[in-house]
Amino acid sequence: MLNILTIQDTKSTQTPVANVRDCGKDTDMSNLKIHILYERLSVEDEKNGESNSITAQRNLLEQYAERNGFIPFIHISDDGYSGTNWNRPGWQELIAKVEADEVATILVKDSSRLGRDHLRVGLFREMLREREVRLIAVNDGLDSANGEDDFTPFRDIMAEWYECVQVGATIFLKYFFQTKTIFGARG
Repeated sequence: MLNILTIQDTKSTQTPVANVRDCGKDTDMSNLKIHILYERLSVEDEKNGESNSITAQRNLLEQYAERNGFIPFIHISDDGYSGTNWNRPGWQELIAKVEADEVATILVKDSSRLGRDHLRVGLFREMLREREVRLIAVNDGLDSANGEDDFTPFRDIMAEWYECVQVGATIFLKYFFQTKTIFGARG
């Protein structure tokens, strides 16, 4: 197990930033801010293939973090949870750390990993702004240190609509295969 702890100064806060990757239990982090790599994969996302797997998200985020100096870091993951579920254990842990002012940066694969309710995601972004926590959505090319572009709210809305389409299709297919009836034909 690695026992690495480095401290960086940041422009956005006077509190030292801890970059922690597999820190030992004896490391005192009570006064340090951390970088979090957050991954989420719902059961429906898993059907879309390997590119959205937790492992693939971890690899992408680790490579980005290493290239851009967010090393070391910690992972928080929600595997098998829909973005419409806001009681995800990893999400609750992430929120608790943000509210406790323990977080400097949150990195996600894309904005949809945060959740699929554009209003709640917007409120989360506002909470991060108020607490001077940097949010980076790697595949969306978004970094809150650079400000948000005009399309950010639309991305969040599209992520929410995507969930609605997936749920609608699932309900239709379930009905179709249970009844084996469509347009009056029986199978």
